[in-house]
Amino acid sequence: SAELSSTDVIEIAQKDRVRWEGAVAGAAAEGPRREISGEVQVDIAGLGSATVDSWGGSSVRYANEGGHSYHLPSVLRNVQIRLHGEHREAPEGTSAFNRVCSGSVYVQVKGSTFSNPLSIAALVGMALSGAGMVSAGVARATTRKVTT
Repeated sequence: SAELSSTDVIEIAQKDRVRWEGAVAGAAAEGPRREISGEVQVDIAGLGSATVDSWGGSSVRYANEGGHSYHLPSVLRNVQIRLHGEHREAPEGTSAFNRVCSGSVYVQVKGSTFSNPLSIAALVGMALSGAGMVSAGVARATTRKVTT
């Protein structure tokens, strides 16, 4: 989208159906046949990338639209996920692909911090760690008692 920056964060529902559309700028809906390829992927920090959708083959279409349903796991609530895509084209019969367009944005699944199981686990871990440090400090203080 020309309206979004690659650093923008868009809040999304955990489960939804989205409508999409794309077109080669300045081109008619159909034109000379050419080879196309592309993909839309998500990058989840520390876990890698997953392909949401991909396309390829020979086409005369220079515009397309459709819908895509998704249902993300609750563990991704409040996690910023990089969503990115790229479309490439080559003259028919060649493999000399050139990038026509690409873009990225961050998405974040709506939900409270406490609705994310990882957040809850982190808070419990911090509480246990803090209790362990206090306990260790109390034990150390009692063993340092000196009598004369």
